[in-house]
Amino acid sequence: PYTIMSPATKDENVEPPAKRQHVEKDGVRGIVGSVDQATAQQEKKAYRNDAPEIKAVRDKAEVLFKKLTIPKRLSSWVDPSVEYESKDADERRAHFDSHGFLRVQGFCSPKECETMIGRMMELIDDWDPTKAKWTFRTDDKYDEAQGKSGTSDYFLDSANRTHFFMEVDAAAEDGSLKPGLKKEESLNKVGHGMHVNDKIFRDYCDSEKMANLVSSLGWQNPVVPQSMYIFKQAKIGGEVTSHQDSTFLYTTPRHTCLGLWLALEDATLTNGCLWVRPGSHKEELRRAFIRNPEHFQEDGSRDSDKPQMIFVDDDGAQKDSTEWEGKLPDKSWPPPHNGLFDAGFVPVECKAGDLVVFPGTLDHLSLPNYSDKHRHTFQLHLVEGPKSGVTWSPKNWLQYPEGAAFHALPKVNSK
Repeated sequence: PYTIMSPATKDENVEPPAKRQHVEKDGVRGIVGSVDQATAQQEKKAYRNDAPEIKAVRDKAEVLFKKLTIPKRLSSWVDPSVEYESKDADERRAHFDSHGFLRVQGFCSPKECETMIGRMMELIDDWDPTKAKWTFRTDDKYDEAQGKSGTSDYFLDSANRTHFFMEVDAAAEDGSLKPGLKKEESLNKVGHGMHVNDKIFRDYCDSEKMANLVSSLGWQNPVVPQSMYIFKQAKIGGEVTSHQDSTFLYTTPRHTCLGLWLALEDATLTNGCLWVRPGSHKEELRRAFIRNPEHFQEDGSRDSDKPQMIFVDDDGAQKDSTEWEGKLPDKSWPPPHNGLFDAGFVPVECKAGDLVVFPGTLDHLSLPNYSDKHRHTFQLHLVEGPKSGVTWSPKNWLQYPEGAAFHALPKVNSK
């Protein structure tokens, strides 16, 4: 079973968004547009699932979903040289290539989800936050924060290991865990090598159903560079601003990143579900997140005064193609999220066990979680491997140690 969301249409009566103003008041981060002191607390309000504002969003989304159409002839996203008739194709592939994402309902059983959550709690029990004090931002200060890790390689060294990254609001001034906060309530994410070094997460990655799904979408020789466990903590779970995954997982001569976003718990409009912009997967990649050549010198030395990672415009990008890159569209919050709908985004609510699949150029984001329910997800990112004539960029931030290869997804069982 699967469902695909349709492109949003703009309300002709909605005025164009006003010029963006970045604000940070009363701890409200990443909410764009003009916000005054009197409304700051309103913006942090938690909404019930049955609130009228939330019902209005669901009703609008449902109308948009029904407008979905699939053209007669399609080309593969992962290999544009492959064209096909939609009537003859795997229905999931036709939906995916048409609109840029697919929701597979019930991809994992409740037991599988519980097993992955339980395993993560075991890993957290063994984590000592006094020895690994690293916060991770996903708001509109991501650009300036993620590259400036000083002399610490904790982020870079997480490529094929299991490292822990705290929420900004969970850390004290010295970077340690705030008093009274439980370890499992403090984390933004854990990454990026659980699919390599942990049996529970590797078994999910290597499952036959995963290989069959990926193959049905057109990938031939996929390898898995990265996995992440995202917590989206209750009350402090930050927004994830607009981005494309190929920004961080860049391949040549074509983009081949595939995101596999598994909801381990219900992901709703109230606790920060995914929002996607259907059709945006056909746009060019806007920028790339790379190792800074001014920090990593050619002779092997480093200039610690320069940030480790930087964003650069992608060569094929249209400049200023979206004004909200690395931000949120104006009027994204609070509900009814008119700014998101006006920009073409739609929400993808999921039950635990649902999987959302999308290519690396799809524009997507999620809003803050001010509710009392966390929203755990486990995410895999794969790319085509060298057997398909695809090269992992040596400029990417994520690089395995010399001699270590990316984990190859098992071949589809041909029986």
